[in-house]
Amino acid sequence: MDLDIVLLKSYIDGDEGAFTELFGRHKEALYCFIYRMVGNVDDAMELTQKTFVKVFQEAEGFEGRSKFRTWLFKIAVNLSKNHRRSLARDPAFSSASKEEFLEATSVSPLQGVAEAVAEGEEAAVLRECVDALPSAQRETLMLRIYEDLTYVEIAELLGRSVGTVKANYHHAIKNLKDKN
Repeated sequence: MDLDIVLLKSYIDGDEGAFTELFGRHKEALYCFIYRMVGNVDDAMELTQKTFVKVFQEAEGFEGRSKFRTWLFKIAVNLSKNHRRSLARDPAFSSASKEEFLEATSVSPLQGVAEAVAEGEEAAVLRECVDALPSAQRETLMLRIYEDLTYVEIAELLGRSVGTVKANYHHAIKNLKDKN
């Protein structure tokens, strides 16, 4: 049996340490995924916490028809979508969050300055292009590329058919290539 499922069942049976272990096993990957979805460090941390709170609250409702990780990421996708929608409706939302998103690059201090600037610019352009994709394409691309989920897992997570997921992925790649 999958270790995550064992840990979740242990938590449901009263072992609080099992939930702590689940959190430790998934917090980093989940945070990175959410950050890619929302593009803001503070929002990503908050949404990561909200995701685990929801898992904590709904643990007994987990039916085991999917992997724990799929269920976890589905919760994160839904919270991230809701967050993005609320930002889009908020007139106080400025381009500051977008600027922070575009400027956040990981550049090694060992690289030459010119190389680092070029890589940072390329990464910023790529992030901007990914962020501009329609949400279904962006979500599919992130889950496939960054989280290495299969088309079947992505379809289950997003509640779409495998064919739709493959099409969204294909169109996302095509749209990114067309922008180059």
